[in-house]
Amino acid sequence: MKPDRPSATAELIALGTVFLARDPKLGTLVPDRARLLSELLLSESAHTMLAGIRLASRPGLRGLVWGVEGVVLPGILLHYALRKRFIEESARSFLARGGEQLVVLGAGFDTLAARVSEEHPAINCIEVDHPATQEAKRRALTARTSTGVHFAAADLGRESIDDALATVRPFSPGRRTFFVLEGVSMYLAEAKVARILGDCARLGGSGTRVVWTFMTPDENGRIAFRRSRKGLVDSWLAARGEPFTWGIRRERLGSFVTPMGLAVTEVAAAGTLRERYLTPLGIRAVLAEGEECALCEKT
Repeated sequence: MKPDRPSATAELIALGTVFLARDPKLGTLVPDRARLLSELLLSESAHTMLAGIRLASRPGLRGLVWGVEGVVLPGILLHYALRKRFIEESARSFLARGGEQLVVLGAGFDTLAARVSEEHPAINCIEVDHPATQEAKRRALTARTSTGVHFAAADLGRESIDDALATVRPFSPGRRTFFVLEGVSMYLAEAKVARILGDCARLGGSGTRVVWTFMTPDENGRIAFRRSRKGLVDSWLAARGEPFTWGIRRERLGSFVTPMGLAVTEVAAAGTLRERYLTPLGIRAVLAEGEECALCEKT
């Protein structure tokens, strides 16, 4: 990403959250507070784009956005929403069973920690992210909400989470912690991903869990969402300094995380997300494939 401005991908996902939340059929997939906070964050760093997505959310224009998505990367907006639903349900279930800390790594404009901290002030909610993205988020949240999120600025590609969390006084090593690494691993080298996951296991207490998302290479070894328009998507990511660089096949997951002191307890690909969240609502829609969610527990 570019060092002097918020992540373009973080802004794009927040815009998608706002757009999807305003859809009369699909809006129930997005928590209302998540939409409101996403709009607040975008008003700080991307107010022109926010105005544009609000306009595009109107009934007469909504179809144009879906049409563009269908050409560029079919089903990506729903994928982001369902990815977040899976992560949020996993985190809230853990915290409801006595979890003490929530740490979101590379948080971008995600709103989970902010919403959990509003609802459960006794839980330590911490975000670690790139300084440029985090500063825009911190300004918006601390000035206009009652959130109790603690922020630690760090470039995860270069700095350790040990050093970052050491700057956050409320974080306590050895306590039952839920770590989130959403939409980050595909930008890093494999060794760096391994180190981050290992640090999570080491810093958290017994029962600590880590949910992280990863890209799965296609049959040609390309790290990308399936059916994405290669020239457009890859070029857009590269131009913003956020190209995908790493992925892992599902069959390697167990052997990959075992040396880090973790065990895979659940993997959610597109089929799982569809069955869990869309089928019960009778929604039949395209869902992007190529990124999966892994829930791991400290061994």
